[in-house]
Amino acid sequence: MTELQKNNRAKEVLSIVRSTLESWGWEYRAGQRENVLITQGGLEKDGWTSDICISVHPGLQALLVWVVSPFADILKNKPAEASLAVCAMNANVTNGKFDYDLEKGTYCFSIYHQYCDCLPGPDQLDSMITTALNEVSSRMEDFRNISNGRLPIQEFMRRERR
Repeated sequence: MTELQKNNRAKEVLSIVRSTLESWGWEYRAGQRENVLITQGGLEKDGWTSDICISVHPGLQALLVWVVSPFADILKNKPAEASLAVCAMNANVTNGKFDYDLEKGTYCFSIYHQYCDCLPGPDQLDSMITTALNEVSSRMEDFRNISNGRLPIQEFMRRERR
Protein backbone atom coordinates (compact mmCIF):
# COMPACT_ATOMS: atom_id res chain seq x y z
CA MET A 1 0.00 0.00 0.00
CA THR A 2 1.42 3.41 -0.93
CA GLU A 3 1.78 6.26 1.56
CA LEU A 4 -1.06 8.10 -0.17
CA GLN A 5 -3.31 5.05 0.19
CA LYS A 6 -2.34 4.72 3.87
CA ASN A 7 -3.11 8.40 4.48
CA ASN A 8 -6.47 8.10 2.71
CA ARG A 9 -7.29 5.01 4.76
CA ALA A 10 -6.36 6.86 7.96
CA LYS A 11 -8.70 9.71 7.02
CA GLU A 12 -11.47 7.16 6.46
CA VAL A 13 -10.85 5.61 9.90
CA LEU A 14 -10.79 9.04 11.55
CA SER A 15 -14.10 9.84 9.85
CA ILE A 16 -15.58 6.62 11.24
CA VAL A 17 -14.33 7.54 14.72
CA ARG A 18 -15.80 11.04 14.48
CA SER A 19 -19.19 9.83 13.28
CA THR A 20 -19.24 7.12 15.97
CA LEU A 21 -18.48 9.63 18.75
CA GLU A 22 -21.12 11.99 17.38
CA SER A 23 -23.71 9.20 17.20
CA TRP A 24 -23.01 8.54 20.89
CA GLY A 25 -23.50 12.23 21.65
CA TRP A 26 -19.86 12.63 22.73
CA GLU A 27 -18.03 15.89 22.28
CA TYR A 28 -14.40 15.90 21.15
CA ARG A 29 -11.67 18.26 20.11
CA ALA A 30 -8.64 17.93 17.88
CA GLY A 31 -5.39 17.06 19.60
CA GLN A 32 -2.11 18.88 19.16
CA ARG A 33 -0.97 16.32 16.58
CA GLU A 34 -2.72 15.48 13.34
CA ASN A 35 -5.17 12.55 13.45
CA VAL A 36 -5.78 12.84 17.21
CA LEU A 37 -9.17 13.38 18.85
CA ILE A 38 -9.71 13.96 22.56
CA THR A 39 -13.02 13.51 24.33
CA GLN A 40 -13.90 15.47 27.43
CA GLY A 41 -14.01 13.76 30.81
CA GLY A 42 -14.09 10.12 29.77
CA LEU A 43 -13.28 8.87 33.25
CA GLU A 44 -14.49 10.50 36.45
CA LYS A 45 -13.27 9.40 39.84
CA ASP A 46 -13.33 11.24 43.18
CA GLY A 47 -13.93 14.60 41.52
CA TRP A 48 -11.16 14.15 38.96
CA THR A 49 -11.67 13.58 35.25
CA SER A 50 -9.55 12.08 32.53
CA ASP A 51 -9.94 12.42 28.80
CA ILE A 52 -10.01 9.61 26.27
CA CYS A 53 -7.50 10.15 23.47
CA ILE A 54 -8.02 8.49 20.10
CA SER A 55 -5.36 8.52 17.42
CA VAL A 56 -4.97 7.10 13.92
CA HIS A 57 -1.46 6.18 12.72
CA PRO A 58 -1.38 6.00 8.91
CA GLY A 59 2.05 4.33 8.66
CA LEU A 60 1.15 1.59 11.13
CA GLN A 61 -2.44 1.43 9.90
CA ALA A 62 -3.47 1.42 13.53
CA LEU A 63 -6.17 2.96 15.69
CA LEU A 64 -4.97 3.79 19.20
CA VAL A 65 -7.08 4.59 22.25
CA TRP A 66 -5.45 5.69 25.47
CA VAL A 67 -6.61 7.00 28.82
CA VAL A 68 -4.34 8.88 31.21
CA SER A 69 -5.23 8.38 34.83
CA PRO A 70 -7.13 11.27 36.43
CA PHE A 71 -4.50 10.98 39.18
CA ALA A 72 -1.81 11.25 36.54
CA ASP A 73 0.99 12.50 38.76
CA ILE A 74 0.13 10.36 41.76
CA LEU A 75 3.38 8.39 41.61
CA LYS A 76 5.65 11.24 40.59
CA ASN A 77 7.35 11.03 43.98
CA LYS A 78 7.97 7.26 43.63
CA PRO A 79 9.28 6.57 40.11
CA ALA A 80 10.88 3.21 40.94
CA GLU A 81 7.67 1.91 42.50
CA ALA A 82 5.59 3.23 39.61
CA SER A 83 7.82 1.51 37.07
CA LEU A 84 7.65 -1.79 38.95
CA ALA A 85 3.88 -1.53 39.35
CA VAL A 86 3.39 -0.92 35.61
CA CYS A 87 5.62 -3.90 34.75
CA ALA A 88 3.71 -6.14 37.15
CA MET A 89 0.33 -5.00 35.80
CA ASN A 90 1.36 -5.55 32.18
CA ALA A 91 2.09 -9.19 32.95
CA ASN A 92 -1.64 -9.69 33.53
CA VAL A 93 -2.99 -7.65 30.63
CA THR A 94 -3.96 -9.55 27.49
CA ASN A 95 -5.19 -6.67 25.35
CA GLY A 96 -3.39 -3.33 25.63
CA LYS A 97 -0.70 -2.09 27.98
CA PHE A 98 0.09 0.31 30.76
CA ASP A 99 2.72 2.99 30.22
CA TYR A 100 4.55 5.12 32.74
CA ASP A 101 6.16 8.42 31.79
CA LEU A 102 9.09 8.78 34.16
CA GLU A 103 9.66 12.45 33.35
CA LYS A 104 6.03 13.51 33.92
CA GLY A 105 5.21 10.91 36.55
CA THR A 106 2.04 9.95 34.67
CA TYR A 107 0.58 6.59 33.77
CA CYS A 108 -1.93 5.59 31.15
CA PHE A 109 -3.45 2.57 29.49
CA SER A 110 -3.38 2.19 25.72
CA ILE A 111 -4.89 -0.28 23.30
CA TYR A 112 -4.30 -0.68 19.56
CA HIS A 113 -6.29 -2.07 16.65
CA GLN A 114 -4.62 -2.57 13.30
CA TYR A 115 -7.05 -1.92 10.48
CA CYS A 116 -4.98 -3.30 7.57
CA ASP A 117 -7.66 -5.72 6.40
CA CYS A 118 -10.84 -4.26 7.84
CA LEU A 119 -12.02 -0.88 9.04
CA PRO A 120 -13.00 -0.55 12.70
CA GLY A 121 -16.65 0.02 13.43
CA PRO A 122 -18.53 1.41 16.41
CA ASP A 123 -18.39 -1.92 18.28
CA GLN A 124 -14.61 -2.11 17.95
CA LEU A 125 -14.19 1.47 19.16
CA ASP A 126 -16.59 0.85 22.05
CA SER A 127 -14.63 -2.25 23.08
CA MET A 128 -11.32 -0.39 22.97
CA ILE A 129 -12.63 2.56 25.00
CA THR A 130 -14.35 0.32 27.54
CA THR A 131 -11.21 -1.78 28.01
CA ALA A 132 -8.99 1.28 28.49
CA LEU A 133 -11.40 2.93 30.96
CA ASN A 134 -11.86 -0.26 32.96
CA GLU A 135 -8.13 -0.92 33.21
CA VAL A 136 -7.28 2.60 34.40
CA SER A 137 -10.24 2.76 36.76
CA SER A 138 -9.47 -0.62 38.32
CA ARG A 139 -5.86 0.39 39.09
CA MET A 140 -6.26 3.92 40.44
CA GLU A 141 -6.72 2.84 44.04
CA ASP A 142 -3.61 0.65 43.88
CA PHE A 143 -1.55 3.54 42.54
CA ARG A 144 -2.88 5.85 45.22
CA ASN A 145 -2.10 3.31 47.96
CA ILE A 146 1.40 2.69 46.63
CA SER A 147 1.99 6.44 46.45
CA ASN A 148 0.95 7.14 50.02
CA GLY A 149 2.71 4.08 51.46
CA ARG A 150 -0.40 2.08 52.39
CA LEU A 151 0.47 -0.62 49.84
CA PRO A 152 4.12 -1.70 49.74
CA ILE A 153 5.29 -2.36 46.19
CA GLN A 154 6.45 -5.87 47.17
CA GLU A 155 2.94 -6.76 48.35
CA PHE A 156 1.41 -5.34 45.19
CA MET A 157 3.81 -7.34 43.01
CA ARG A 158 3.09 -10.55 44.94
CA ARG A 159 -0.61 -9.99 44.45
CA GLU A 160 -0.15 -9.36 40.72
CA ARG A 161 1.80 -12.61 40.22
CA ARG A 162 -1.20 -14.73 41.23
